[in-house]
Amino acid sequence: MITSYEIEFLPVGSGEKSGDCILFHYVEDNVGKIIAYDGGTQTSGKAMVEHIKKYYGMDKIDYLINSHPDGDHVSGLTYVLENMQVGEVWIHQPWKYSAEILDLFHDGRMTANSLSERMKTKLRLAHRVYELAIEQSIPVYEPYAGAKIGPFTVLSPDEDWYKNTLVPDFSKT
Repeated sequence: MITSYEIEFLPVGSGEKSGDCILFHYVEDNVGKIIAYDGGTQTSGKAMVEHIKKYYGMDKIDYLINSHPDGDHVSGLTYVLENMQVGEVWIHQPWKYSAEILDLFHDGRMTANSLSERMKTKLRLAHRVYELAIEQSIPVYEPYAGAKIGPFTVLSPDEDWYKNTLVPDFSKT
């Protein structure tokens, strides 16, 4: 049972009041837990680690979540993984689906492998977060609708919409 909680929106970048780095600190069955939602930039990832250690007196994030692979959401997560214990990482891994979605790219020169490599390159920060988690034997999950992350349930996206609509749109960014 959750007996207390607090939500903090940490600044991302200079002069910002809140940003793409959210902490949910809660106590469940007398045990403090932390969910970190996005990590902002490298600088804000460092600030997040310092904040958790200073104000929560903890050195572990139970659930590290990335909403999407934009640099101002994912870059700081590499710093977090290099400087804190992490229980689980929740991040989409679009490079895994290249064989399934290859025909959505309408490029006969592309293979499933080349599409996967292209995504890993284009989304290099997200892929690096994934690699760091695997290197540290941290379980990695994808946050699709219905998944349970601590006390929360993921509402969107569902896996089909992600693979067939969102991932092909990455090529436009």
